[in-house]
Amino acid sequence: LKINKDEKTLVCVVDMVNGFVKLGAMSDIEINKITPNIINLLSKDFNRIFITDNHDKNCIEFKSFPIHCLAGTEESEIIDELKLIMNKDDKVYKKNSTNFFHLLQETGIVFEDYDNIIIVGCCTDICVMQFALSLKTYFNQIDKLINVIIPVDCVDTYNAPDYHEAEYFNDVALRIMEQAGIKVVSTIE
Repeated sequence: LKINKDEKTLVCVVDMVNGFVKLGAMSDIEINKITPNIINLLSKDFNRIFITDNHDKNCIEFKSFPIHCLAGTEESEIIDELKLIMNKDDKVYKKNSTNFFHLLQETGIVFEDYDNIIIVGCCTDICVMQFALSLKTYFNQIDKLINVIIPVDCVDTYNAPDYHEAEYFNDVALRIMEQAGIKVVSTIE
């Protein structure tokens, strides 16, 4: 997909943190294969934000998922490859749930001001999909034609033997998002 330079575009980098990419109970080093594609996308002249999992030790989410990305630990930090290309104006938002949408009022971001919202990162079937579906249905509710875009080469999920096969869950999540009207594209040129 080629984005028109006259359109206002925001890239949301979701959970590219050590706790999903490099170490910890929910990490999968295979996710790191999307990092060069994300770096390439971030080199374009788009607005961008970073969203990170950041939990306290009593987080209710831990009833559904293993303990991960505790606040103040290395797991909750953005991976070094992305830190290297961040600038002082980049905003980092910490979330305590799988869905960043619940923080929209606190961020002050006016998503309605954009033509395109590109969501990248992990995990495709959890945090990426929940945020994308919430945004898309919100735009539907307010009758705003704003593109929610998922570039397939910039999203991935973890593999856990016997209960979470990455390829299957990626495929299902991408199909669900596409059926909901989200633009699922192979890449952003």
